[in-house]
Amino acid sequence: MAGVSKIEIQESSEYLKTLMHQQTSAMAKERLQVLYLLKSLQAKDITEAARWVGRDRTTVQRWMLKYESGGLEHLIARRTGQGRKRSIPDAVTSALESKLANREGFKSYGEIQDWLQQEHGLAVRYGTVHLHVRYRLGAKLKRPRPVSVKQDEQEVLLFKKHLPPS
Repeated sequence: MAGVSKIEIQESSEYLKTLMHQQTSAMAKERLQVLYLLKSLQAKDITEAARWVGRDRTTVQRWMLKYESGGLEHLIARRTGQGRKRSIPDAVTSALESKLANREGFKSYGEIQDWLQQEHGLAVRYGTVHLHVRYRLGAKLKRPRPVSVKQDEQEVLLFKKHLPPS
């Protein structure tokens, strides 16, 4: 690997030291420590700095190339995952949330599946709909409890009147 043999560090050693102590992630602290060691001349080259932090020379050279190309921000930036896009976009999720907040709402996840297909043209699996609605949105489908056909309405009203207020 064609690496960096001499690197020009613009920041002062005091600034690097204070910035290193402010970091909360170990990854950023370690990278700033390498810069600090090189700037304060405690390590004469990248190989020695790599030995100080317990990393391979090529790893530290890769860090220094990042620093040269993008500065401190690029060096300590956290990587973001590139993962797969969600099957239900944010705009549809907000429409779904407002529909779930409605008193009628949905009776089943299958009904939500049908609504997504008809209204937004999204063919989403049942399991995906369940995961999205129940766990990501934190919604529970409201479904009335079954009522017996033989039940007398007058008896139910009398029973409800005798219950203590909650």
